[in-house]
Amino acid sequence: MITSGTQTVITENIKMTADRFGVEKFATVFEILEWLHKNLKLVSGAEFKREYFRKRTADEIIQSGVATGCTDYALVFCALARAKGIVTIYVEVLDADWVEHPDYDDIRGHVFCEVVIDGKTYVVDPQGVAVRPWIGRRYVVIGKGLDSWDLGVGNIETLKSFIQKTL
Repeated sequence: MITSGTQTVITENIKMTADRFGVEKFATVFEILEWLHKNLKLVSGAEFKREYFRKRTADEIIQSGVATGCTDYALVFCALARAKGIVTIYVEVLDADWVEHPDYDDIRGHVFCEVVIDGKTYVVDPQGVAVRPWIGRRYVVIGKGLDSWDLGVGNIETLKSFIQKTL
């Protein structure tokens, strides 16, 4: 059984959405990426982001039809991929240059997912619609888990605290 976090619980809505995708796992990754960008609108307003950043479940994000950024895309990707039986890990990263000169008023990071298919791990960028063999040198991994809440991050303040403890 594939484990989900509190933020990525596989609800009936998530199961119904995942049922639209095929059974071949690698192809399913791309089907989910396509679905994300056809069904979630990126909202970049600071007020919206401040209100909802890291505070919603994958199901709530799907129901709203809007995403605050990479975190929301990754949360929904994790839930849908797990609903299809794909082992999926939530990956929090920081820009390597930012790590050298941190500015907590302008955190530069991203969220990826790792999927394990046929014993191989691939890095998925749900917001960037990309699959890679590795994260690369541009980023520093600061946490892996089931979802943002699993890492103890539920808003911008807890993100800052998590980063300070990690670095």
